[in-house]
Amino acid sequence: MAKQYDKIIQENLESLIDSILSQILQLNFLKKEKLERKHQVTIEREIDYLAKVIDHEGEEFLLHIEFQTQNEPDMAFRKAEYKAILQKEYKLPVKQFVIYMGNSPLNMPNQLPINFEINTFELVDLKSYSTNDLLSSNFPEVIIMALLGDFNGVSPDQVFLKIFSKLQKLCPDHIRLSKYLIQLGVISRLRKLEGKFLEILETMPVTYNIEEDQIYLKGIEKGIEKEKLVIVKNLLTSDLFKKGILTVQKIAELAGVSPKEVGRILEEI
Repeated sequence: MAKQYDKIIQENLESLIDSILSQILQLNFLKKEKLERKHQVTIEREIDYLAKVIDHEGEEFLLHIEFQTQNEPDMAFRKAEYKAILQKEYKLPVKQFVIYMGNSPLNMPNQLPINFEINTFELVDLKSYSTNDLLSSNFPEVIIMALLGDFNGVSPDQVFLKIFSKLQKLCPDHIRLSKYLIQLGVISRLRKLEGKFLEILETMPVTYNIEEDQIYLKGIEKGIEKEKLVIVKNLLTSDLFKKGILTVQKIAELAGVSPKEVGRILEEI
């Protein structure tokens, strides 16, 4: 399930990031250059000495010692890297030492430069931001995230209706609208509102009782989520599909199911 949330974030990130920076983090930059997300990092170096110890005051920690025969300009970064890895693995404080054995004068730094320290980061809880503020955006990628904000006493029904209404205005294209409805259905699980989402979705251009629908029942047996079944059936009965603008393959891509499954649902319709 976590992969589904990550997939939505990555699909929408280009449109989402500027709104997150300005509306949520309140950050504005003179220049912003996107860098590669994936980094090939190999940390196979063997630690010279590592032990779990308890001192005379009863403090338990990891003792990490490295031996150096020459100055290493990046030693502070290397030790910080080791420290983060060790603390994650052992959940203990780490005390580090470097014993220099070289002949030339010792001149390598033993701490990270100012503002490079690895000790904290800012935590942002979307539930502390007003849903209405997020709904003020003109990007559908932000609108669906409004479901994760503070409802300010408004019922989930009303929040869903506001989101649906704004999405319909921003996405007159039936294909785009379906894409964001599917994503909204996935996001609704984070707030445990998937049932409410389906309830409200059924008031839209889908006119069948999903709980009694044989397509739905067979889909559940195959592990297909409710909202995907609703969206697939809605798209298959749309004018776009009847006119040949929308294909089985495209519907499968939008809903995240196989073309074979879409074909089966089409036959049953």
